[in-house]
Amino acid sequence: MTFNTKRIISFNLNSAFICCLLVLLCSNKMNGQKNAAARYEIDAKRIGIYPTDKDALPRSKEFIRLDSTYYVGHMYEGMYKYERSSDYVGYKQAIAPLYKALTLLEKDYGKNLQIVFSSINNFYAYKNYFDDFYQLSNTLESCYNSIEMPDSTMSLINKIEGYNFQRDFFNIGSTRAWLYHRNRFYTSEKFSFLKIRLKKTKQWLTANATSNFHAYKKTKLLTMLGMAHIKVTMIILLFIITSLFFTIIICNTTVRIIIIKY
Repeated sequence: MTFNTKRIISFNLNSAFICCLLVLLCSNKMNGQKNAAARYEIDAKRIGIYPTDKDALPRSKEFIRLDSTYYVGHMYEGMYKYERSSDYVGYKQAIAPLYKALTLLEKDYGKNLQIVFSSINNFYAYKNYFDDFYQLSNTLESCYNSIEMPDSTMSLINKIEGYNFQRDFFNIGSTRAWLYHRNRFYTSEKFSFLKIRLKKTKQWLTANATSNFHAYKKTKLLTMLGMAHIKVTMIILLFIITSLFFTIIICNTTVRIIIIKY
């Protein structure tokens, strides 16, 4: 094989690779635009329809058909099934779509949830995602507790704790304490979140209570600092508005004096 032949083959391979890359990028962009349009349609259609309504199940199937990667359709399906569950089979059927909805929500908007309380602008921008996250988490926890799945409940609240929300909206400390208290006679052979021995479980509970108290003090301090920042901002804005008001009055008075004088 000559040198020119090798160059031609290498050039063709590079060209083919670049073409494949461009096709992949274009297809991803088109899929992104398609998903954005579908999600906008889903958000518009869900207005006025609650996940517990009788029309929620057919709506959930429609939402999943429009975009199966969007969490809303699975959330509506799971909430509908949970609302009508009364036994093991019912709660078990509700867990699958609820878990999938929560996973998809975290995958697409997990970063938004982490900063939802960092500023007032972020709060208004991502409030709806947090509301759905709150509803999904509480409903999924209720399903786990209804069919005796404390391992899954503990895993869920550990995941929620990782977001470090400014307040304990999910009662993480009390839920964890109740799980340990209710299963205090078992060991890790029964549930993985328990310690090997009962004595070690009690020691961990004491340490966890202490850490929760420190976390509460830290959260309270952050809340106080946030309120102080808001008050300072309001005072500065009030000062600026007052200054502008008096400046306008002085300017009007000066103009009138000049007009009267001349």
